[in-house]
Order: sequence, then structure tokens, then C-alpha cells
Amino acid sequence: MRRVIFFFLSGFWTAFIFYNSLQPGSESAEISGRFVRLFGVIFDRLGIAYDHGSLSIIVRKAAHIFEFFVLALLLFQLFKDNKYRYLGVAVCGFTVAVI
Repeated sequence: MRRVIFFFLSGFWTAFIFYNSLQPGSESAEISGRFVRLFGVIFDRLGIAYDHGSLSIIVRKAAHIFEFFVLALLLFQLFKDNKYRYLGVAVCGFTVAVI
């Protein structure tokens, strides 16, 4: 039963990654722009100097890292009892990234 749950969670998360990657650039920029503005307010209050363009790139890259980190955690649980779990996680994660 546990494998079935993690199979569906992995599939759902993969669909979420594909959904995000298929968004038009303007919509994606708007979503990441919200986080950039939030971090900008926090940095301003803390007196930390930042470049808006660099912060935008960092936020977008961090989002990709987060998405694939969660996918790796889900896949690791899916392949937990498998002898080749690390290979399974790497192959599945790489396949999703390439597609």
C-alpha cells in the first residue's frame, strides 16, 4: 500500500513539474516575481543590498531545485525496498528533467 501511495504522489508531483514548465514566460515571471518582491521587502528591512535581476534568477533556480528535491524524496520512498534505489531515483529524476 505504501508503494502505491508514493507511486501516485510521485506521479502527481511529476505532473506538477510539467505543469510549471509549460507555463508561458509571462505567467512564470509573475509567480516568481511575487517571491522576488517578498524577499526584496525582507532584504530591505534587514538592510541587505541586492540586485533585483540576480535575486530573480536565484529565486527561479531555487524553485527548480526545490521541485526536483521533492521529486527525489518521493522517488526514494517509492524505491525504498529496492536494491537499486539510488539508480532508480537518478534515472527517473533525470528522465523527468530531460523530458
